[in-house]
Amino acid sequence: MNPSTNLLSLSKNLKNKSLFTDAEWDVVTYIDEHQAEVSQMNIGVLKEKTYVSNGTIIRICRKLGYDGFKALKLALARNVEFQKYIHYDVDINQPFKKDDPTHTIIHDITSLYQTALDEIQPLLDPDALNKAAELLMKANRIFIFMRLGIRRKRAKVLIINSLRSINFRSLRLSIMRKNTFLIAWKRMIQ
Repeated sequence: MNPSTNLLSLSKNLKNKSLFTDAEWDVVTYIDEHQAEVSQMNIGVLKEKTYVSNGTIIRICRKLGYDGFKALKLALARNVEFQKYIHYDVDINQPFKKDDPTHTIIHDITSLYQTALDEIQPLLDPDALNKAAELLMKANRIFIFMRLGIRRKRAKVLIINSLRSINFRSLRLSIMRKNTFLIAWKRMIQ
């Protein structure tokens, strides 16, 4: 397994019940809920706590994308360590107040961005990014649109780089041809 995608794959697979039998799912649930403890256990202790065989644990490790229990323990330890550094001390909805001093605003905004980057970095999939880059490089035309909705009481105001509104579906149909790449982003602020 590619080390740069371990945390993403581990997080996804620990939640994907369809990968496992019912007996395996009970073990996976235990591992997910006790990541720090499992990262410090040997296979015998996990076997005793979950009432399964070594073979079952090894099968689970392989279904999660690891060669064995040691590799899974290493990924769990990395995930536990990563979680220690995620800070939520800045309110994302109101990162600063009108009367906050400039240095506090700078610190809080920087902290907010750093937290977002720290959370996103292990979730980036290099293969998906490379595929997107290939599509962009092959495209004859690239369109990038953003629709920002601001909700005030019951009225909705749409602001789009000098355009009043965009119906993305009709836009997509009107501009899409072979080798055209469209990126559309919609965000609602409340």
